[in-house]
Amino acid sequence: MRRLFVAAFAVSLAGCRQDSSVVDTGGRSLAAPVPSRGIAATTKGPEKDIFEFPKRAKQDLSGLGVGSSRFGQYIVDAGGRALYVFSEDARGQPACQTNCATVWPPAIAEQRPAVNAASLDPGQVALIALPNGSHQVSYFGQPLYFSESDLKPGDIWGHYAMSFGGHFALLSPKGKPLPPP
Repeated sequence: MRRLFVAAFAVSLAGCRQDSSVVDTGGRSLAAPVPSRGIAATTKGPEKDIFEFPKRAKQDLSGLGVGSSRFGQYIVDAGGRALYVFSEDARGQPACQTNCATVWPPAIAEQRPAVNAASLDPGQVALIALPNGSHQVSYFGQPLYFSESDLKPGDIWGHYAMSFGGHFALLSPKGKPLPPP
């Protein structure tokens, strides 16, 4: 009986290891979304599959600007919050929806944001129509997201975080993701 238990345990462990492509083995990704700083998410929903985070700095998509970090310059909203791109998005097709969007809220706006920095190309700012009728801001055709890990303007805790089968990165004014740390 003990051998049967050990064999079943070994098989179940092997099955868990096969899905390692989704989780970053470098230690930057977690099985449950927990911000790098601050208070962790709470679960809600019928199957405890929706995550709710404490209030963060207000999103202000009235304009886009540029922030600076050791990784280089990156796009921010008018309030200074960092904006990210998701590696699994197809050009103009946001892949981060439902649960993903609770951790990585899409940059939703009713109108195109103004461009408040000379290094940004106003012709590359657009809105992508989403199935729910809202519009997500894009830059160079790439949908933009906020990170719930960022507690205040200037935080960039989400840079190169592995999450939901891909990674999120800060976006340069030239429309290229910034390199990993």
